[in-house]
Amino acid sequence: MCSCEKENDYEKFLRQHVDEEHRNRNYDDTYCTQMMESRKMTTGNCKFTNSFIHANKNEVLAVCSKSKTDIRIIKDQFKVTTCKYQKGTGGPPCKYKADNSISCINITCCDNMPVHLYLRSNYDEA
Repeated sequence: MCSCEKENDYEKFLRQHVDEEHRNRNYDDTYCTQMMESRKMTTGNCKFTNSFIHANKNEVLAVCSKSKTDIRIIKDQFKVTTCKYQKGTGGPPCKYKADNSISCINITCCDNMPVHLYLRSNYDEA
């Protein structure tokens, strides 16, 4: 039996941006390529860029309870890996380059749930 339920915005945020399983590993190009594929961001087209927060979902949920506004500018720093599509790889299969940082993050919250991530350092969509 299969479920035809569509993921909600919070579930999509977790799938695309939270990696609590690999908190102590090497976040290299192979990590990015594997994560982008396993998190279904290379189906059909290669997503150009995506960032993974290395924290558990409760730490990320806490971000949304720190303010009364929809956009949270967080001064706490998180370990983040940004995966950028390597042009010219002709994907799929898609290949990615890893960029690791300790960054402050901006999260858009809806009903106290994270739904969109921006990196504070450059405000680029992650």
